[in-house]
Amino acid sequence: MFYGIYRDGRLVAAAGAHLISPTYGIAYLEDVLVHPAYRNQGLDTICISAVAADLFDYCTEVVIGVEPQNLPAVKAYAGLGFRDDCLIVEAMGRRHSFVGAIITNLWKQFRWNPKYEERTEPYG
Repeated sequence: MFYGIYRDGRLVAAAGAHLISPTYGIAYLEDVLVHPAYRNQGLDTICISAVAADLFDYCTEVVIGVEPQNLPAVKAYAGLGFRDDCLIVEAMGRRHSFVGAIITNLWKQFRWNPKYEERTEPYG
């Protein structure tokens, strides 16, 4: 779900959500973009508000991703009622071996379910 603002036929601001899970009642609003020539006009607030309003029709919680160093964005989100709750780390995963790919494909093909154990680590 994405909303945008056009000026003179050009997209100058947009915001959207990648992850929407009505089952778990949560959505992740992330991509908030404003063309540099159109910043400080409240266009981010308009886009975020539109996306969040729709998301709250499906979810009880809306999470927004922002780099903590991006102080103007942090301030804008705080002004909309978002609060600092937790740190989300985004990382890239890559398969390390050809053998791992073969094993994964066999699991899928024969519907084998490997044992899964959830593990939590202390934050910090």
